[in-house]
Amino acid sequence: MTKEQQVSGQHFISHKTQQPDGRFVVRLPTKVDRKQLGSSRLSAERRFHEIERRLEREPELKFQYHNFIKVHEELDHMEPVKSQEGRQPRYVLPHNAVFKETSTTTRTRVVFDGSAKTSNGLSINYILKISPTVQQDLYSLYCGSEPIKCASLLT
Repeated sequence: MTKEQQVSGQHFISHKTQQPDGRFVVRLPTKVDRKQLGSSRLSAERRFHEIERRLEREPELKFQYHNFIKVHEELDHMEPVKSQEGRQPRYVLPHNAVFKETSTTTRTRVVFDGSAKTSNGLSINYILKISPTVQQDLYSLYCGSEPIKCASLLT
């Protein structure tokens, strides 16, 4: 592991808490003070309005997109952004809806864009320290010692 990965690993150990429902919460390790990040709300709103305009023309995709958002709100993975008056600034993570017409299972998925620059020209990905990988790579997870099954997954 690199020095930065070691520091991030130690950060995880030092800054994790467990909620009453069993979930763990970890403060993200940053290279610079997160107050330097800048505002992301306007660009996130712009992207959201682009998605909404497209979804007005395609009701089925709109239903799928809204269902995705609803599920992630219920899981507390996201929350609606209200006025920020009197509150500490919050980073609004821009996202795109990706539609794959040929998919037989999930035609709509949402991709969050941590590389989107804020008003200060920084992104959330830029200010975060690189952390060590804590899970096996996908190839190892799905293939292991089963090369025939793996080949069918990759084609």
